[in-house]
Amino acid sequence: MPEIWLKYGSTEVVLDIKAENLLDYVTEEIEHMGEEQVNAKLDAITVKNDSQIAVLDASQHVAKLTSMLVDILMKRGIVVSMGVPADVFNAYRNTFQDRGVQISKLPNDPSKLSNDLIFLSQASFDPLFGYSGTPTQLLKHFGREEMLDAYKARNGDMPKPGTANNALSLAHKFADRFDGTSIEAIIGTRGFADIVVDKPTKAHQTAIAKLESFGKVEVEKGKASIISSGNGRSTLSNALNSLWNCIDAVKEDGSITLLAECRDGFGSSALERLVEGKIDMDDAHNLAEYIDGLENLLYLDEVGEKYELMLISTLPDYYAKSRLGFKTYRRIKDALHHILNVHGPRQKVLVVSDASKVLLKPK
Repeated sequence: MPEIWLKYGSTEVVLDIKAENLLDYVTEEIEHMGEEQVNAKLDAITVKNDSQIAVLDASQHVAKLTSMLVDILMKRGIVVSMGVPADVFNAYRNTFQDRGVQISKLPNDPSKLSNDLIFLSQASFDPLFGYSGTPTQLLKHFGREEMLDAYKARNGDMPKPGTANNALSLAHKFADRFDGTSIEAIIGTRGFADIVVDKPTKAHQTAIAKLESFGKVEVEKGKASIISSGNGRSTLSNALNSLWNCIDAVKEDGSITLLAECRDGFGSSALERLVEGKIDMDDAHNLAEYIDGLENLLYLDEVGEKYELMLISTLPDYYAKSRLGFKTYRRIKDALHHILNVHGPRQKVLVVSDASKVLLKPK
């Protein structure tokens, strides 16, 4: 019996599964950059004395990249100022205030940014745009009306990670308004897989090509899967993006178990409003404004009609069941037991160790 360890927040849980029940075990096998390689890429960036860092991603890896960049700039004698997302402002302030860095919340008005900007973000697969990165983050933060246009331009009502579309084109067009340098990190399970530096749209296009070569994995399509959302920021929003990365590898009417601790909460305004009863999933089709994370309501509604969705999480069962539509379990072996009861004792299960880093495609 193979013993498989899966990430669950800051810890790991074991999945005891018989070899005859294991369809495939997908792990990310990207070659990673050493710290010296990352520093060399950052050190090659030309920066003016009055440049400002704009952190566009709340992930821990982008925080580490930011810290490495700050060290390099301060060694050059550059006074560093930084705008960061509101939800991680306190964490950044605690980290950087004793290092002489000027920390502020990222403004909503782009005219309040300096002329020489350094954008920091993470490139990854995205269910709405196909790929996320600096252009999509700029659009979400600064382009409220344009973001609604991008949402309406989506390619259907099912998640489509890894597929460039009209929404992505709108994000690139929006990003061309910003004359700055973008640093996009491609993250693997063990750290940085690559760093891309260029103008925002060009950097993202290059990052997409690298994601294509790094992250797409072909697997046999099956009736059941158990996936870990990985070791990124532990929110439901991030976990759902991991779930959407694996949908194409599961047959309709199949079972998908998502392993996601969600210790950092829901991760988007739309999910928070949904569980509070302020909006319904049907609102994802007809709201007159875009709310952060609105696409996940749409996808939960559509995917829930085609698959059995199960969740292992610390979220209260009331939210997960009544508002989000999941079946819930506290132990991974209980979810596996349910799968074998429903689909038969010989059912083969696809297991994914970190679904945030891969995009599954059927052979």
